[in-house]
Amino acid sequence: MNTFDPSTISFGDLFLSLLLIVLVLAIVGFLKLPLIKPLLMGTVRSFLQLILLGYALQYLFALNSAWQIALLFLLMIFYASWEGKRRQKIAIPGYWRLQVLTLSISLGLIMATVLLIILDLEPWFNPVLVIPVGGMIIGQALNGSSVMSNNLANYFQKQQLEVETLLSLGASRYQAALPLIREAVRTAMIPNINALNTVGLISIPGVLVGAVLGGVDPLTAIKYQILVMYFWTATTTLSCAILAFLISGVFINHHHQLQRNLFYKLRSS
Repeated sequence: MNTFDPSTISFGDLFLSLLLIVLVLAIVGFLKLPLIKPLLMGTVRSFLQLILLGYALQYLFALNSAWQIALLFLLMIFYASWEGKRRQKIAIPGYWRLQVLTLSISLGLIMATVLLIILDLEPWFNPVLVIPVGGMIIGQALNGSSVMSNNLANYFQKQQLEVETLLSLGASRYQAALPLIREAVRTAMIPNINALNTVGLISIPGVLVGAVLGGVDPLTAIKYQILVMYFWTATTTLSCAILAFLISGVFINHHHQLQRNLFYKLRSS
């Protein structure tokens, strides 16, 4: 048995970790769940994507230009928006553009708050901090807003009569959509609220574990983890609220008419 050194983990150790995936495959097979293929694909993709990310970060951390970092974030937002569109069960016209706008606003506001106000970085585009923080913001915004938009579309589909009744009584399109927006955003926020209530008592976040394993002082790691938890929650809330109103403006046009035809364009996926 060796003394623990976080720098000594090898590719051989990583391959041994596949034993955990074998356990998952055994359970999936026993329960006859249709998840073996996506699980295998996800396992391979995560390995390759993260290894490539590791090599890419060595180059990206050497960037010393704000416009290069901005271009990187723009590419990440474009890809994340495409992934978000692919996750939707109901085809929402212009969804990719709406998602790009949502992610851009969320990234700009949250990152400006974290880097310029809270951490007071100079220069603000320090890639070692900016790139990981920006990546977390985009990922969190994508996950939260994708769940929210699926739920919101489902609520619109199931409550068409209620929405049209409100519109017929003189409500504006956003007034008619507000009950559905509230429920969709509330549902998307539940995982973040649960995490805030259980972190440190029931769960130890991966960011904290990774920092401690990397040799960071535990108290310092915890301070950054608190910051991460707060901006994750803010990111989810902001991105969900923005996208919810944008989508509602698609489902109910500027004439305050519900677009019923949109709810029959279900994706085969």
